[in-house]
Amino acid sequence: MDFNVELNQYLSMTFSNLELKKPLFYNARIGIRFELGANLSDFNKRMEQIYYRTSALFRKLNENNHEIYLVVFLDSWDDEPISVNELLLLNYLKKYIDSEELMGKVSKLKVPYRYPDLDDDCKTETYRYCLKCKVDNIDVSNLLEALANQYVGIQPSFIGDVYVVNSTNNTIFHMYDDRGVDIISHRKETIQELYKDFNDWILDYDREKIDSIFQRD
Repeated sequence: MDFNVELNQYLSMTFSNLELKKPLFYNARIGIRFELGANLSDFNKRMEQIYYRTSALFRKLNENNHEIYLVVFLDSWDDEPISVNELLLLNYLKKYIDSEELMGKVSKLKVPYRYPDLDDDCKTETYRYCLKCKVDNIDVSNLLEALANQYVGIQPSFIGDVYVVNSTNNTIFHMYDDRGVDIISHRKETIQELYKDFNDWILDYDREKIDSIFQRD
């Protein structure tokens, strides 16, 4: 079955058709928003902290044998055709996926633009790329660094809006930019340890809402 079709069925059954778009935390029933960069003024120290926190959260949530959907959204305009960005994306993916066979299974689907507004001329096209694999099929550490780097303009980098949908424990991991990560779950018990172990990293702006989720019976 096409991975994009599988993903739609999975999201429909598990997350009530939750749309993969920013801000994921505010669109979900159960989740945590973690701060990555904090208020560090030194660029290098800030990036080191971002890498460390992103990796720690991801590893706590996703075990090597878990099945995941790696989902990437690319937007396209007249002066930035999808053919160019798609080639760039696939070249990036080759660096972080451990087999050519898996690369050949990447599924592509044209989807509606996720952020329309009154000024939108409807010429924006969005494509969703999806690969189903195991966590240990991915070079996680280097991929996470590349995801963070794309928001600050340094190399190695990545491209697109990326979601890791874990179908083993029913969670979704999304680095919305270099400032933070949204983690949502089908059940609060699944991410209860994240809430406890990394409580100091929770974004204070949303702490009251997050506390209300995990401290209620």
